[in-house]
Amino acid sequence: MPGTAAPDALEDDALTAPADDLQDDDLELPPVPEELVFTTSAKDRPAADEGDRELPFEIDGERYVAHRPADSSFALVMSAGARTMSAPNRMAAITRFLDSTLSPESRDRLLDRLEDPDDPFELEDLTRVLVALVKRWSAASRPGKARQRAGSRRRR
Repeated sequence: MPGTAAPDALEDDALTAPADDLQDDDLELPPVPEELVFTTSAKDRPAADEGDRELPFEIDGERYVAHRPADSSFALVMSAGARTMSAPNRMAAITRFLDSTLSPESRDRLLDRLEDPDDPFELEDLTRVLVALVKRWSAASRPGKARQRAGSRRRR
């Protein structure tokens, strides 16, 4: 039809502007209620031991490297142990933890080993590794509690 724009020709600037140029006002969103406006509070966390930021470990003579993730990652991976969690969700939590923790080379190698039918390395083995890493990092973030536990074990 003469004088009619092609269907893919959009004239509204808000629809054709690069995403970086869009403002909330352009999207015509309702205002945010005051009780739904949040600010992240500063946390009083002990500094992680520099030696534990990059933590090497070994499996079957091969060296791997883990990097300490955010503390919230520990809760996510620990949820994978919940009996109520489905197998796909459990695997997703573990995979996310691997992505945030292991160097890309270490992650890829471990995933390759899990997928190799001739490799005896299985999810059970990976779980033992992840639990040991979480325990190491958890103890490092609570040095007083780690010393207390070690002292109580010696007294038994």
